Amino acid sequence: MSRSVLFAFFLLSSLASLAQTGLIADFSFDTCDGSDNTGIQGDGIPFPAVDCVCGASGTGMEFGSGLDSLLFPVNVEDIFSADFTMSFYVKFINPASRVDLISARSEDCQVDSSFIIRYSDISKSFNVEIGETFNNFIELSVDIDEAFCWHHIVFAKKGMSYFLFYNGELAEEIVAVKEFTIDPLNTLAISNSACLGVIENPLTGIIDEFKLFDRFVEVDELGQLDVFPDQIINQDTTIFLGDAVQINTGESCSTAPSWSPTTDVSDPNILDPILSPTETMVYTLTLPTSSCTTSDTIRINVVDPEALDCSDLLLANAFTPNGDFLNDDYGISNTFIIEELDQFDILDRWGEVVFTTTDKNGRWDGSFKGNDSNPAMFLYVVKYSCKGESYTKSGSVSVIR
Repeated sequence: MSRSVLFAFFLLSSLASLAQTGLIADFSFDTCDGSDNTGIQGDGIPFPAVDCVCGASGTGMEFGSGLDSLLFPVNVEDIFSADFTMSFYVKFINPASRVDLISARSEDCQVDSSFIIRYSDISKSFNVEIGETFNNFIELSVDIDEAFCWHHIVFAKKGMSYFLFYNGELAEEIVAVKEFTIDPLNTLAISNSACLGVIENPLTGIIDEFKLFDRFVEVDELGQLDVFPDQIINQDTTIFLGDAVQINTGESCSTAPSWSPTTDVSDPNILDPILSPTETMVYTLTLPTSSCTTSDTIRINVVDPEALDCSDLLLANAFTPNGDFLNDDYGISNTFIIEELDQFDILDRWGEVVFTTTDKNGRWDGSFKGNDSNPAMFLYVVKYSCKGESYTKSGSVSVIR
């Protein structure tokens, strides 16, 4: 099965699971129009004739004539009055100083009863505003990473809390003092709002993968919204000397990919080469396009099996399972030395097993019977084989919250 087919299968499987739990609008633009793939909200209305171009996944819609816009036939009052999640990708082409991306504004163009997502090329930041009146108004913002061509924005509401995620990371959270009511007469649209001011401009760029959910998409689900444009999907990895790594990347609009260094690269001018380094290497994939150039890296650690110390099993002495994607789970770091894992148990101070696995890549998320474990010290016991011999290692790990 080819990489593109595998990637498409992975993406469709992930989105299918999300679709079962609240996806109410899905504009992939792969049919070069405003079709809603869910059939729930109805098709969008492009005006006057938005161009269909290479997108973050498949095709996207390019805005740039100065009049281009796309109207979404959704009831904004229903969406914004309850929990929701909005997700989309954007790529800029010579952006103006202040860019109108997505908005639902009142006819008098005031801040009240409106929702606005803007981009400022001066501050290199996205700004989200939502308000009912001048006295009930919030703003969230995030600086962009200029190393990326595609920017993934997720704006969401859960209860009275509003969240702004950028490229899969939480950028800002604000708790509102009261609910916002957006005028149901406001139209949700991409670009070229009738309320553009003197210093605000329509979008010159590409929008893709616009999705709406009638619920808050939890943090651990956000990865299912990522389509990995211009990115290496493989994580940094460790291989034995003589082995190789098949690279998998997300889709790219670049027609001239290049890998450096070219040492031990099967083909340095394709997206998905086979890398077979004979020593630890960091490889860089560069993807130039007419409007932007981006790059990504992967580190491949090479281990000589003859030099392995089978007794040197690496486990950290603490981790922080708090949902920030940093050190959130616990497991064996150098699994490559394990031929077979017989037992990996984590026990509380009373000797009760809170986690067990025979999968050497298995990791503990800090929970027990569906509940988060309290901050404490736990014991671990690992029994494994390496080079045909049996080993046991035990120690302690602290859960920090």
